[in-house]
Amino acid sequence: MAKKKIKVLPVRRLNIVHLIFIFFFIYMVIMVGRYVAKEDIKVCEVTEGSLTQNHNYTGLILRTETLVSAKEDGYIKCYAGDGDRISKNGVLFALDKTGSDVQNSGSGTQSSISKEQYRSLRKYLNHFGTAYSGQNYTDVYSFKDQLTTVLYGIEQQEAGEQGEKSKLQLQESDVSGVVYFTMDGLENLSADKVTRKSLENITLSGSRVLSGDFVKAKSPVCKVISDEEWSILIPITDVDAKYYADKTSAKVILTDIDAEVTAGIEVYEDADGKKLAKLVLNDYMSSYAADRLISFQLAKPVVSGLKVPKTSVVNNELFVIPVSYGRKSESSNEVKFYRKKEGSSEREVITPAISYVDNKFYYIDDPGVQEGDMILKVKTDGTVQGNGYPIKERETLKGIYNVNKGYAIFEVVDILDENDSYCIVKGGTVYGLAVYDHIVLNASTVDEDDLLY
Repeated sequence: MAKKKIKVLPVRRLNIVHLIFIFFFIYMVIMVGRYVAKEDIKVCEVTEGSLTQNHNYTGLILRTETLVSAKEDGYIKCYAGDGDRISKNGVLFALDKTGSDVQNSGSGTQSSISKEQYRSLRKYLNHFGTAYSGQNYTDVYSFKDQLTTVLYGIEQQEAGEQGEKSKLQLQESDVSGVVYFTMDGLENLSADKVTRKSLENITLSGSRVLSGDFVKAKSPVCKVISDEEWSILIPITDVDAKYYADKTSAKVILTDIDAEVTAGIEVYEDADGKKLAKLVLNDYMSSYAADRLISFQLAKPVVSGLKVPKTSVVNNELFVIPVSYGRKSESSNEVKFYRKKEGSSEREVITPAISYVDNKFYYIDDPGVQEGDMILKVKTDGTVQGNGYPIKERETLKGIYNVNKGYAIFEVVDILDENDSYCIVKGGTVYGLAVYDHIVLNASTVDEDDLLY
């Protein structure tokens, strides 16, 4: 009987070429998927330009304000109105314990007024008629209070002339200045108590004392602004803080009254380490005496440089390496470092991309440099000096992504000025931007070393 032959099929094994092809295919699928899912990266060209827009601010007004409180319980009778100037020892208001004088004001015998008093009343009437607008109907109530105060003053003068015994207790001002019977509780606030957070979240709630109101003893009735000097506190931007850091004065445009003044300026840090600025003015105090908040502009000279869209600027964390550990090339901006990787005893030479340099550090954003690497200080004879510098410390700086080479390289920028749409940055810096460079427009969509084309 013949033996039956069994056919054995050969087993196919994957060789190295097949494995490379499979891995390459998987990599391409992943990269294509990321490209499709990722937002379109737009590129723009850097140009030279300038900004002329003044910077708008809203600030908190501080003044020298003296609160005047009632000496005892009683009904108020005002002898000055909001915005009136009062001399030292001038009568501000009177207290009527029973309220009879306040309630009977204007009743009884008919009063006659002098020509001077008539001119005073006419001045109030003419001023109100000229300035009145139907859009500000509430001004009528303020006008009524002013007239009432004038009439009370006439009444008090007549009582003195007729030798009548007044039941009122007069309260005088200890200082000369401008009177206001409206208070907001911030009269005694000092600049050192203000923080950027409290300034940005400030809410105002005022109280106003009118003739006929009953007040308790020691309750504030009015305030007297006794100094023409006043100040404005603002949460200043980083760019303006840098510009005014070594300045002692600034041009301020008071937009409400269309006036430009020179103010003293001081940039400082609050208790939380945040930047604030204090502006000191000696003009137009009376124009803003009734206000606690003010909107104005800081007028800066035209700043020129490289103009980049604000969307191109992002914050990035960079490793810092002391400049003494780098060896700069004589023919280029390339810097050589000696590195020993964590867990290794061998050293190697690396030339990472430098994003920025100052007098102390090189700032590096390179995937080849990792936390834990040791940077060695090597002498010219090849010997190592010291124990080395461990890569650990980081600094957050503003910058852009340069794509001149087809992939994203982060470069730090020095912002000189900015508005809502553009920044003016310093040109001609080492490792920095130059005119006609191509940068990413929407920088938040890019990662370091992203391949663009």
